[in-house]
Amino acid sequence: MNFSHLHLLLEPFPIIGTIVGLGLFLVFFRREKTRTCGEAAYLIFAGVALLTIPTFLSGYGAMLMIQGPGVSDALVQRHQGSAMLSFWFMEATGLLFKSHCGTRS
Repeated sequence: MNFSHLHLLLEPFPIIGTIVGLGLFLVFFRREKTRTCGEAAYLIFAGVALLTIPTFLSGYGAMLMIQGPGVSDALVQRHQGSAMLSFWFMEATGLLFKSHCGTRS
């Protein structure tokens, strides 16, 4: 298994996890009666933030493996830029939700 395989294996988890966490958070936000739904959303966001780290780090190795003729450097740079932006937003979200979950009583 190489970095491009690892990157492709890990890539869906932050995307799908963010969608699931956001859905649970919206359900919790809409009805504040269930506290477990909100706590599950907080834990999912914190877990997704942790899974985003190896996904992002494996992207550089995957980029090195696919370099060559037929691969658009501009497209790779655009993907890398959007991945960097998504990485920092996901880490900030995970930290905010994790700190909020830790302060609840």
